Amino acid sequence: MLAMPEQEYIKYLYEEEECSIAEISAKLGINWRTAAKYAKKDNWNEACMISRGCQPVMDPVAEVIDMWLMEDRLKPRKERRTAAAIYRQLKDQYNFTGSERTVRHYVPSSTVHRQTVAQKPWRQRCSGFAVLAACY
Repeated sequence: MLAMPEQEYIKYLYEEEECSIAEISAKLGINWRTAAKYAKKDNWNEACMISRGCQPVMDPVAEVIDMWLMEDRLKPRKERRTAAAIYRQLKDQYNFTGSERTVRHYVPSSTVHRQTVAQKPWRQRCSGFAVLAACY
């Protein structure tokens, strides 16, 4: 993204001095698509896209999912619940009305899950090879 004075200068060249997009891009050393974008821009105050942070359907079951993920941290990796399994269990036990996609989106963003996935340094993961590494 260009700085505001550069954007305004592109608009000035295009409208006041009637330069073409190709001339503007050559003069300023920018891509012609960038020049066209700012030359034809009318609304300088358009609103940014706001990401949705809340998931009201997940609020009643978020604590349950976090508890399950904490329990799964104690199990071997292959025995842990997947997001799809969590969704099926929620649907059966809690009459969950949300979609599987909502659960699949929530699980990786959960702080409990992020703590589980966080990798240890290489030497700690391969402690059996520490002796070999020391020999070399």
